[in-house]
Amino acid sequence: LEPMFMWHENSKIVLSEVGEDLDSGLVKLEKLSDTFTKAGIENYQQVSIPDGEIDLIAIIEDTIFFFECKQSLHPTSIHDLRTTYDYIQKAITQLGKTKVNFQNGQLGKIIEDKLDTDLSDIKNDHYSIILSNRVLNGNEFDYPVRNINEIRNFILSGSMRTNQGEFSLWKDEYFQLSDLVEYLSLDSKLVKLMMGSFSSRTLKYQITNPHIEFEDFYWKWSHTERVLNEFTENLNKK
Repeated sequence: LEPMFMWHENSKIVLSEVGEDLDSGLVKLEKLSDTFTKAGIENYQQVSIPDGEIDLIAIIEDTIFFFECKQSLHPTSIHDLRTTYDYIQKAITQLGKTKVNFQNGQLGKIIEDKLDTDLSDIKNDHYSIILSNRVLNGNEFDYPVRNINEIRNFILSGSMRTNQGEFSLWKDEYFQLSDLVEYLSLDSKLVKLMMGSFSSRTLKYQITNPHIEFEDFYWKWSHTERVLNEFTENLNKK
């Protein structure tokens, strides 16, 4: 069997563009669409529906993906962080409506008519939030939250670099549907890696009675290095 997405002669150019456009002025929605297009994946931007708009739809084999894209600056204050959080809450509401309407059969026909496409073979549906900043990347809300640059790298190169070298995050040599489904799951191995690489400590402030206590998470290199090395033992080295 041939892989779902054949890697063409221009793959080196594609991979170089992954790095070149990280800080470009591409609108995040356009960057996500461009990512799927470069990978040979059918996708549609800003699909109007009766109660709003779907930022991006991607279709791979028997699976349809719905994305809400939120663009905001990297938070430099608690107010900026709250703005990002508010964007996520809005995206959750939008995706919730989309999910209900698609799964009850109302939205499928509308999408087919709008896009002039056939969804009769679709058996699975997934919903995700894509952010322009990295602050809440990997956090668990009702839907997975991912950073635009991370998902672009995952789809187009699947590369991960550590002090031990460069590794492939794909199951096989070529990117497949199952890779994206796992990456966008709430139980993603990359999210587990990120969260598991943190060390924690309890900070106490004795300025009130009772004392104020909260958990602080940080990277302790000896722990992080061990977790990374254990993770990459099961990956193919490039």
